[in-house]
Amino acid sequence: MFRTALTALALASAAFLPGCSPAQAKAAFGSPTDRPPDGGFVLVEGQGRAVDLLDYLPPDPAIDGTVDYTEEVQNAIDAAAGRTLVLPDFPIKVSERPGTNWCLLVTQPMSIVGSPSSVLRETAGATQILRATEVSHLRYVGFTLDGNGQHGDALAHGLLQVHFGTNITIDGVTVRGSDADGIAVANARDVRVVNCRVFGASKAGIYLSDCKNGVVSNNVVTYFGGHRAPGNAVVGAGIQLSSNRNVLCDGNVISDGTGMGIFVNAGSGGAKPLGTTVTGNRIENVYNHANASVSSGIFLANSNADRATQTLVSANSIRSCGRYGIYVERHAGASIVGNSITGSSLSGILVGAAQDVRVEDNLVLNSNVSNLYGEAGIRLSSNAQRVRAAGNWIKNLPQYGAGTALELVADESDGLGEHELEARVLSASAPPQSGDFQRGDQVHNSQPTLGGYAGWICVEGGSPGVWRPFGRIE
Repeated sequence: MFRTALTALALASAAFLPGCSPAQAKAAFGSPTDRPPDGGFVLVEGQGRAVDLLDYLPPDPAIDGTVDYTEEVQNAIDAAAGRTLVLPDFPIKVSERPGTNWCLLVTQPMSIVGSPSSVLRETAGATQILRATEVSHLRYVGFTLDGNGQHGDALAHGLLQVHFGTNITIDGVTVRGSDADGIAVANARDVRVVNCRVFGASKAGIYLSDCKNGVVSNNVVTYFGGHRAPGNAVVGAGIQLSSNRNVLCDGNVISDGTGMGIFVNAGSGGAKPLGTTVTGNRIENVYNHANASVSSGIFLANSNADRATQTLVSANSIRSCGRYGIYVERHAGASIVGNSITGSSLSGILVGAAQDVRVEDNLVLNSNVSNLYGEAGIRLSSNAQRVRAAGNWIKNLPQYGAGTALELVADESDGLGEHELEARVLSASAPPQSGDFQRGDQVHNSQPTLGGYAGWICVEGGSPGVWRPFGRIE
């Protein structure tokens, strides 16, 4: 299905490629002497004018992506050091260099710019198209990388990779058909991945690892995941943020994938993620049927003991995603605030082994707990400690389908978690006969009568707890 969708997408894109000759394409860009010596496309002031890739291709190059121009493109990249390389407005075929796992290598500061029809295409799969290593002041803008991907193998590969460096900008780049990560940046500083489109990455659409000071914003990631990792586990993520410091992930749209929408973690050997903010993202239709335990809209989980990460998850919209809309594990000090979660297959929010987590002012609609005991709209597991849950609205509404969640915050610690839970106020004609309740919960009488009571209050928590009437009506 994914493959079919990618093929259709590629054919549709090809149909819109301009039917022009290389000379016409070159005229549209202008000659290098027409370019300003600074500003515009030029990356480093005073370092000369832009480099036009057409000047490095044969006089009559193929413009349909059928002829391999790897060597010519690499020569142009090398010549553009400290300047800008402008890609022509048609697809160019490249291939893996012998003895490597990449096609094109960037080792000097530069910009590479183009249009969505400026395509670097690789057809064999299991390789990187564009790799940069130890480069600072690197800027990729507006072009497309097209791979033969979704094989779900060769875990270290992906179409666009940046390793080490400072001041990295990837803006408006489209990546299609990666056999692992679509866009991957590791061990870098001052990173921006913005306005990009990633279709059909078998692992993570966008992956930042061990970076400091980053922005991942306004990207679209769809048809992702299903990668088989070592051990044969099926994995995937729309956006994966691993062991970063001070990274903002906001305004992204993530849909129709296998795995997790947004994954924030530290692996067994990685540093803890610190200061990650995940806000204003829209995540829909993400699930991992083959590995359901790691299937969520937003998944916070470190491999090591609970760590003070101060992760903020706020104002995200999550619909029909995994077992849990938001899952928190070993992220001490995390704040889950003001999110909207609709249609989880189990609890809307689950806090596992984590300390000092805030769960406040979230809207949880139509979770489904029919298949596993202990779930609820918001569930605090037995090993969660000192959670503050307040101001959340948990409800099953018919317009969102037949949800069966308990409309409450379920505390599995039997009071030993030292949680701060806001008392619930419900409306019914009698005190509850089933369900988990805590001391201080109230039920307002929906059918008051003269001589009856205004409601009931829970004086001893339990299932359903001990209830006593209050407010005799005289």
